[in-house]
Amino acid sequence: MECFVIIVVVKIYILWDENGNYPSYNQVYSAPFNSTAQISCRGLGDLCIARFCWGPTGATCINGYCRCNNTEYSYCECLPTVKSCHIAFGADNAVGTATYGGIIQKTYSCVVNEAGYSGVHVVGIYEGNSNIIPFGDVNIYVSSSEEKPLSLILVLVSHEPVNWVLYVSYGVTVKRVLLGGYNVNNSSVRSQRGHISVIERLPYSEVKSGYGNDSNGGDTVSLLKYLYERFSTIASFNGCYQADTWSLRIQSSHDQP
Repeated sequence: MECFVIIVVVKIYILWDENGNYPSYNQVYSAPFNSTAQISCRGLGDLCIARFCWGPTGATCINGYCRCNNTEYSYCECLPTVKSCHIAFGADNAVGTATYGGIIQKTYSCVVNEAGYSGVHVVGIYEGNSNIIPFGDVNIYVSSSEEKPLSLILVLVSHEPVNWVLYVSYGVTVKRVLLGGYNVNNSSVRSQRGHISVIERLPYSEVKSGYGNDSNGGDTVSLLKYLYERFSTIASFNGCYQADTWSLRIQSSHDQP
């Protein structure tokens, strides 16, 4: 009895790059390796995907990493930098703390330390609690680190529709809430504790939104430019992809004079 062994060779073509990353649909040209600048990044930033980079940041692929060579995004991490707001990931001095399902989320943030604080605090997310249909609830607890009364403006933006629910501590006054985002007309804000003087919706056709990382979409830079033009400066930016709870602890130095 004869035994035949058949070996089937299947050749699979995968469009991953040498770093094991899948390809992007937004392709930008690769740039030559800049050893001096690359060394200063020390491995920070996103890996290229099939030698290309995501999003509207204008990033180019340099030695396997996406780098930004423009004034609106940091070189190494391609995070928004607009005037005095230089967004960082996982910064210890962030005003806001975000959680989702009880788990702390790393955030994109900036804290502006300059004279003439505007008292404008920004919270940006992609979506809230997606387990709640049709809209995700996001609870925001606003408190002061000092006994001095504070007055501030909140800017709340999201891509998906969100029901923002405010819990404002005694001594903190929310003068105005600016509500924005891609689905701003389907989003809402209400106060469970404290009073909101004015609620204003920002048309998405005029004011874009983002949560601090534009590499996968969003336009945090345009949002920050709008706020700087309108208020001269901001006090803080706080963002992450998804959250169901935010806690903002405001210092008096971030209040309006």
